[in-house]
Amino acid sequence: MSKILVSYFSASGVTRGVASKIASIIGGDLFEIEPACKYTNEDLDWTNQESRTSVEMNNPKSRPEIKSKIDNIDDYDTVLIGFPVWWDLAPTIINTFI
Repeated sequence: MSKILVSYFSASGVTRGVASKIASIIGGDLFEIEPACKYTNEDLDWTNQESRTSVEMNNPKSRPEIKSKIDNIDDYDTVLIGFPVWWDLAPTIINTFI
């Protein structure tokens, strides 16, 4: 029997709900990819070129720090990663997680 991890990043809570449902249906473990510094509404303002998310997404080397890591990632056969789409891409925190 394979062991599945359902990891997710959710800035507004929508992805959290979807990830929870998937983990429940497939019997996977759930892990939230949390930024060390939580995003505020101002940070998420994509119309502001100086907002945190705009700055991060415009820098291909951006790797926002994650609050906690999975010590036993090798125990999983499959790792699913859920996230909102920002600027037609995964948020840069996903690059940190990977």
